[in-house]
Amino acid sequence: MAMVDSGDDEIIIDLGFFRLYKDGRIYRADGTADTAPAGFDADTGVTSRDVVIDATTGVAARLYLPAVPNAATRLPVLVFFHGGAFVAGSPTHPWFHSYVNSLAASARVVAVSAGYRLAPEHPLPAAYDDAWDALNWAVSGADPWLSAHGDLGRVFVGGVSAGANIAHNVAIAAGVRGLQASSTTPARVEGVIVLHPSFSGKQRMEQEEDHEFWRTNNKRWAAIFPGSKEGLDDPRINPMASGAPSLATMAGERLLVCTASEDPRAPRGRAYCDAVRDSGWRGKVEWYESNGDGHGFFVLNPGTSEAVKVTSITREFRASRQAINRIKAPRSPCSVFRWITLASKLAVGAEAMGSGSTEVVFDCEFFRLYKGGRVERFAGTDATVPAGFDAGTGVTSKDVVIVIDAATGVAARLYLPTTDTSGRGDHEAPDPAGLLPRRLLRRRRTRPSMVPPIRQRPGRQRQRPSSSPSRYRLAPEHALPAAYDDAWARAQLGDIQCGPVAVGPRRPQPRLRGRRQRRRETSPTTWPWPRV
Repeated sequence: MAMVDSGDDEIIIDLGFFRLYKDGRIYRADGTADTAPAGFDADTGVTSRDVVIDATTGVAARLYLPAVPNAATRLPVLVFFHGGAFVAGSPTHPWFHSYVNSLAASARVVAVSAGYRLAPEHPLPAAYDDAWDALNWAVSGADPWLSAHGDLGRVFVGGVSAGANIAHNVAIAAGVRGLQASSTTPARVEGVIVLHPSFSGKQRMEQEEDHEFWRTNNKRWAAIFPGSKEGLDDPRINPMASGAPSLATMAGERLLVCTASEDPRAPRGRAYCDAVRDSGWRGKVEWYESNGDGHGFFVLNPGTSEAVKVTSITREFRASRQAINRIKAPRSPCSVFRWITLASKLAVGAEAMGSGSTEVVFDCEFFRLYKGGRVERFAGTDATVPAGFDAGTGVTSKDVVIVIDAATGVAARLYLPTTDTSGRGDHEAPDPAGLLPRRLLRRRRTRPSMVPPIRQRPGRQRQRPSSSPSRYRLAPEHALPAAYDDAWARAQLGDIQCGPVAVGPRRPQPRLRGRRQRRRETSPTTWPWPRV
């Protein structure tokens, strides 16, 4: 609480938790300056710590890093601005610490909860200047958590209440001026998250039925931004005002606006959402309104079902990959084929796979293709395990090169179970093709997650066959149908030798009759469809 007694009790602004007196005295209610410690949160697995952004102004931020599987994991970056009517709040306040901590865990983001100087001690535009500096500090990768684990090509800017107002304004600034990121770490704002935004204007909207709130809100703006020439039609408080920067210039490809039916700020939030849609902005606009709830309820009471829903919507908005300059990863097998074919076509003909272009044309959870042809596979996709004897299953494995075309380097891993001595009779072990069921962009036959099922498969079959899962060339470096050619070549080689496997006379094969005999007689012996 900050208060100086001068004897004048006339109140200019009264927000309940904050009062500004005519003589300049300031009152902040108990609890507004509370802090929550940074550190590891065992419930969410998120680690947080505080950093100083600008020692001159004292502006700081709290960083949040969720659990990451390995040192090479990169997550989207969320730069978040707290609420508090520009006069209260901080990243370390228990309400905002708890909210951003849970959001970092559920949305899987490296979060930067940025602080800013509070009015009226520091009149606006100080908060906007601090927020702009914080965003540029974050996208520069100045902190090790951001440089090591942040995907600066997927930056989200968001906030609640006054913080949502700030998020909108820094997104406009990023679109007009561009981010001041370092040349080695090109950054891009992918989305803007505006939660219960605080906007106003000189003219009251017909839907703004709470006249008293509208008047108080406007008095507050005049007190905290006395230097504004436009007053309540300053574009920072009224983004739809005449003379405001075009909303079409806002950075990002997606916008999420959330409002609450019992919040007197909701009409302005809805109007803002419609104005962005009508501006010709190139991105996608999403809007959600909570029924029966008031301003910022999901921060104050995060355990309610509606609060959980708002957090879920925010998480799904972050996770969505329907950006307009990207290709959405499909789900069905047929669309997977078209997806891979398109990615291959984009890469074929690129002069250098190491192109420096940062425009992403294709993105999924483990693979990224850039416009210049550069390919990025995430850590773990090329992991291998050695061949050899597996004591757990009794299976021996080894790697061989399929020599039908040595130039392709197509190889296979052979698996040989132990000799069958169960009394069921001796036999030759057949050699199934064992082509791995996987997307054609990622897994290898030696990847750890693929090896255990393959090792166990021979032992589970009654005849205990040897198996040879085959490697094929990956797209987009080797465009389709290269993988199909390699798979077909492997299927024609039924006699890959890995040592003597015949341990006795072959068991007589049953005679095929009727439909099964006709199917065998008509089965193709050449590549079954035309080459592309």
